[in-house]
Amino acid sequence: MALLDQVLGYVVNQAQAGVPAQAQTQAPASTQQGGMPNLSPIAKGVMLVLAAKAWQAYSANRAAGGAAPAAAAQSSGGVGSFGAGGLLGGLAGMIGGLGGAGALSGLMRQFEQTGYGEHARSWIGGGENEPIQPEQVETVLGGQTLNELARRFQIPIEQLKAELAAALPEAVDQLTPRGKLPSDAELAKL
Repeated sequence: MALLDQVLGYVVNQAQAGVPAQAQTQAPASTQQGGMPNLSPIAKGVMLVLAAKAWQAYSANRAAGGAAPAAAAQSSGGVGSFGAGGLLGGLAGMIGGLGGAGALSGLMRQFEQTGYGEHARSWIGGGENEPIQPEQVETVLGGQTLNELARRFQIPIEQLKAELAAALPEAVDQLTPRGKLPSDAELAKL
């Protein structure tokens, strides 16, 4: 999934540049990569979920002897030369900078407030993950958040909605193996 590759590449680039994720997401637009304004709390929650899923996919692929995701490998030096330890540090910094467990809770509240709480609860609890459609993702996240993420990752909004609809259920499920939202300490152990 191209979006996960891009999220992982973003984490790698931030870690390689030595820019704490919190500074990156809170810096003035003129000093940020891509000239992005501050991320909204909901965008931070989405980024957190996607970063964790990207890390888990990267870890599984690395354990299986596979190649690094394309976007991450294209970053200066690639994931392979950067090393998993540095990437993990980048992910940990990004989690803190994105608001950690609070960002994830905020994202789940957004699902509740927009009428899709049952979907989100199915991802957290055991059993089947209820799918969500791209149009429903748009309803939950709103146009401003989708525009923020589409600009950050330079992908069309329709593609972003489709990729988020495919990734969010599994990503939230992976972050909540005990059937509850993780604490900051649990997120840091990714």
